[in-house]
Amino acid sequence: MKKWNRIILFTLLLGLGFTAQAQKGVEITESTEEINDVNGNALRTIINRADEKTISKEWKKLMKSYKASVKTKGNEVHATEVMVSSINEFPIQVFAEINEVNDAQMELKVIFMNGDRSISSSSDISGYTAAKKIVEEFAYEISNEATSAFFENEEAKLEDLDSKLEDLKKEKEKAENEIKEAKELINEREYDLKENEKK
Repeated sequence: MKKWNRIILFTLLLGLGFTAQAQKGVEITESTEEINDVNGNALRTIINRADEKTISKEWKKLMKSYKASVKTKGNEVHATEVMVSSINEFPIQVFAEINEVNDAQMELKVIFMNGDRSISSSSDISGYTAAKKIVEEFAYEISNEATSAFFENEEAKLEDLDSKLEDLKKEKEKAENEIKEAKELINEREYDLKENEKK
């Protein structure tokens, strides 16, 4: 019973955690960065619980959905011939870089190059809004999937620990019963010895 109470409590806490995360949303900031020898305005965001390999793979897949040619080098992803009609009717280039912040967070930086100029909120508000939406939705989706997988794994670990605890309790009870039986046997033999001495 205690086991199921702990699992139910854990699940409720997970739900509250996801609700808080959804309410907080994804934060996008701008800064001047250099990615793959290209300097420009970058959109930056944090992705939770996903590793570099997963983020790189999923970003590459996203770029290919825009009919892009994609190359990866280390922690960088370079996409050319990217067709994003909400930014430009002509192909653009997208440079992405993934860096570890801590054990639970990765930072994604993306430069959208429209011709020879990087997209920013000050120079191209329409293009910036479209680029921001792409990064925002990507970060939200990957964070949620990775966080969900992480907590499912933690829940499985908790269930495993509960199972091991139950096994330890059974072993303890068995050992206590064996000790009790041994003491009873010793008492019986001591009684028999005393009775034999009287004869």
